[in-house]
Amino acid sequence: MREARALIEATLAPYLKKPATAIVAHEPQPPQDGETAAATTAAVEATPQRPYIIVALDTAARNCSKCPLGSACDGCELVGDDLIVLEEYSSRGYYGDRGVAFGIRWLAPVEEYLDVRGYERLPEHQSVIAYREQQRDAAKQLVRLEDCVRLFTQEETLSKEDPWYCSQCKDFVQANKKFDLWKLPSILIVHMKRFSFTKLWRDKLDTFVDFPLEALDLSPFCSNPDELNALYDLYAISNHYGGMGGGHYTAYCKNLENGKWYHHDDSRVSPISDRELKSSSAYVLFYRRRGVDPAKP
Repeated sequence: MREARALIEATLAPYLKKPATAIVAHEPQPPQDGETAAATTAAVEATPQRPYIIVALDTAARNCSKCPLGSACDGCELVGDDLIVLEEYSSRGYYGDRGVAFGIRWLAPVEEYLDVRGYERLPEHQSVIAYREQQRDAAKQLVRLEDCVRLFTQEETLSKEDPWYCSQCKDFVQANKKFDLWKLPSILIVHMKRFSFTKLWRDKLDTFVDFPLEALDLSPFCSNPDELNALYDLYAISNHYGGMGGGHYTAYCKNLENGKWYHHDDSRVSPISDRELKSSSAYVLFYRRRGVDPAKP
């Protein structure tokens, strides 16, 4: 942790208006064993304090990396040997691969200490560049929702482990199977297969699926010639964070009155931009067909 703190301090130093050791006012502290209240307060006031603390965040900078998903914590302060704890939580364990990022929480108005204009030109750390390249490589292997629908309606031959009993042959055979869409609904619910099950292994699938926020066209996949102009607009997303052992659900919902999206996380609700809606945690998508009155069920 000392190395990480030194790196952050060295990076911030050129952009600070005041020394990083500027004293920040503290509330009076209770005396320790064998101390008087005056001695304790004097010791605290004499200790140089920085105008910020370093907190643990996930790579989305939304939740604490140390606390369980769904908690109200927006980042615990990192002190001592907390990097050991971070490594444990960032590994693929109970809460899944959430990643770890360092955040800075200012204890005083940031304008008093930081040259904001200069800070905007702050060089990026190599880990941030590497993470962006990793995301870019993942985007090259893009899976589109339309591709999933196309595969869903494509004819396939059942495997030997999944035979079909033929009433004419009186035997189990490798039959051909095909799904067709005939009548399209007013409300479309897309449930992604995020969990893989085999005889020996179970795993969470974190494949990123790109899905349209507007104008999802299902008419090319429908066999009914009367189903024309089947355009769907997204109005809600259910997200799952975590792994097979456990996790946490959140939701993104669109307000039909003001057209804005909101992030619902237990009792917390906050605005969210359109560009933040798509992620590999998307689990269930809710679409409404155009032309359908939202006031009617």
